[in-house]
Amino acid sequence: MSGSIFISYSRKDRAQVDELTQLLKKSNFTHIWYDQQLTGGVHWWSSILQQIRDADVVLLAVSSHSINSPACQREYRYALALHKVVIPLRIEASYNASQLPADLQALNMVDFLKADLLPVIAAI
Repeated sequence: MSGSIFISYSRKDRAQVDELTQLLKKSNFTHIWYDQQLTGGVHWWSSILQQIRDADVVLLAVSSHSINSPACQREYRYALALHKVVIPLRIEASYNASQLPADLQALNMVDFLKADLLPVIAAI
């Protein structure tokens, strides 16, 4: 499928993001980026900001870890400032929308608790 996807997440949630990425690839999404593609010697924050600018959609893997991560907060706020499509994706069962910062509460959250990609694809 066309369009590029940037995934913002906490490294503590890496297993869920790896699973999400594999499912997206199996569903023919070919342009998926998250920080596992950073290589040595690059200015990591500049690379992340460039990937957000290049993305059509930003998926925010929502968990207590990501919402408390300064890097994740900066990523999604930068995407919102650029008027990117930002989709909060709940990956932690105990986390609900009322715990989100105000700027994310207005966005519809998509569940990815059962590794079901259909709601995610519908949102993209």
